[in-house]
Amino acid sequence: MIVIHPAKSYVLMETVFDQQNNGKPSTAQLKGCHIEMMKALVRLLKKEIGHYQVFGRKAGPDGHNLRSLRTNSVQLSKMLRCSVRTVRNRLSRLAACEWIKKVFHGSNAAFEIYLNLDLLHLQETTACHSNSVTGIFANPLPSMRQFLPNTLSRVPRQDTNKENEYSGLPSGTDAATTASAAPAPTVNQQQQDTSTGYHPSSEIPAGNPTAVPSPSKKVPRKKVSPPAKRPRTMAAATAHLSDRDRARLPRLIETVWEHAFSELDEWMPGYLVGSEITKGKIGLAEFFAYSNPERWKDAATEFIARVDLVTGWCERRTAAGKKAFIPLPSLWFDHRNPMGFAVSKAWYKTQQQQLKKAKIQSEINTCLKIYWRALESNGGDVDEAIRIIKQRLEKRGGPALFKLFTDKIQTAPSINLVA
Repeated sequence: MIVIHPAKSYVLMETVFDQQNNGKPSTAQLKGCHIEMMKALVRLLKKEIGHYQVFGRKAGPDGHNLRSLRTNSVQLSKMLRCSVRTVRNRLSRLAACEWIKKVFHGSNAAFEIYLNLDLLHLQETTACHSNSVTGIFANPLPSMRQFLPNTLSRVPRQDTNKENEYSGLPSGTDAATTASAAPAPTVNQQQQDTSTGYHPSSEIPAGNPTAVPSPSKKVPRKKVSPPAKRPRTMAAATAHLSDRDRARLPRLIETVWEHAFSELDEWMPGYLVGSEITKGKIGLAEFFAYSNPERWKDAATEFIARVDLVTGWCERRTAAGKKAFIPLPSLWFDHRNPMGFAVSKAWYKTQQQQLKKAKIQSEINTCLKIYWRALESNGGDVDEAIRIIKQRLEKRGGPALFKLFTDKIQTAPSINLVA
């Protein structure tokens, strides 16, 4: 079974990203948002390839072309939390840089995306090491190898010599030098490798299916509960995190702390000594340390929005002639304090619901204008307008949103929009 290794694929993307942007104007360069788009595509492609092979099929329809990714702009916009237009612009930039190839099937259908195989690290689950097997597939896009001049092999020397014995090369040849000098395998060689199930990196015979281990299941993330008392040091608050997450956290805390301090400094007492600042940052760290690290960026955005809500509350109270102040950060940012910053979570949820209702109402009003314009025009096609409106609303909110529109037609007065 062939799977995509996301972490190693991201390393290849970042290398090509740095090399490909050299000498290009800023309007033609790739940005960090394009890397995030590629990471989302890699995750979706990994799931689709794995699901396709679970039923005993090969990685590609004919065994030599990697299966394409079938998706749409709405799915990608929900994953990346951006608009559909933003998704289209990012895909266009990636296609212009030859990172992807998009096959369009119409305005009301999912499209296909082919990823450049030079940016993916493919490996077999039965392999004895992590060597990439990307070469057995035909790359539908131009090669990106010119941007990877010094790619090192992670294959141990013993396994490299074993591969060279099978390929007829001397046992002392390095894999890094033979990778660039070796010609690409022909179609007949690819057919022979995929049909027999043998690869030089596999020590399991092709005719012994019982020796193939089953793919390991993904272990769910273990949820850790915060302690009953506030930790005294940052190390104690982040002790359960991995080294990678522990290294990411300080920069995130500094970002939200600077925003909170700049917005709430007017309503904070003037006793922010070094010990209080440290305790406040420890309280902020607990907001992130006991949540999902994959959502830390979204959590930081939510945190900043909640700080703005608290600022607005203080301004309204001051304008009404009432007192408004915020306790010291050691108490205010402690999630164990029910009257502290934790109160703003309910405010944030209420604000999101109001924004959602306003967005739905705006969409309904737009469709009402389309309907009345077609109804009151001389040559307007009302049935065609209803079809377009139904397709638009069901894409955004399902049949319930279209039913809300039909109910609105019965009660909304006719508006002369032609004049």
